[in-house]
Amino acid sequence: IDTSRFGYIDGPDFLWILGQDQPNLKIQTEDANENGFRITFGLIAAYGGNAPPQILRFQSERGMKVVRLFPGPEVLVSVDLSEGETLLIDPVLPCVIPAVAQLDSGNQDLREMCFGITSVKAVEIP
Repeated sequence: IDTSRFGYIDGPDFLWILGQDQPNLKIQTEDANENGFRITFGLIAAYGGNAPPQILRFQSERGMKVVRLFPGPEVLVSVDLSEGETLLIDPVLPCVIPAVAQLDSGNQDLREMCFGITSVKAVEIP
């Protein structure tokens, strides 16, 4: 995931995906791999303990996976990708604007917060 496109809002430990973002990931390698790669994402819901539920859709040529995020610790989600295949990650439910939702008292942030990515790990499938 090209984090330079999104930038860090609250430091380098996680990347917030905002409402206008369209996160995607594409695997490119120097050596051909017939079996593909297993990509594991660490995900967190926006607003920690006050987080409203969020549903994410992971879609690629291999299929679709739907994941629910709730308040609490990070959730690990794995998807398999072939080399050159693109994975799209879309929030299904509306993202939240802190100043409107009043999840954090006094938070006047007007950005749409969707979810956070805490880690991305790719492992070759043997």
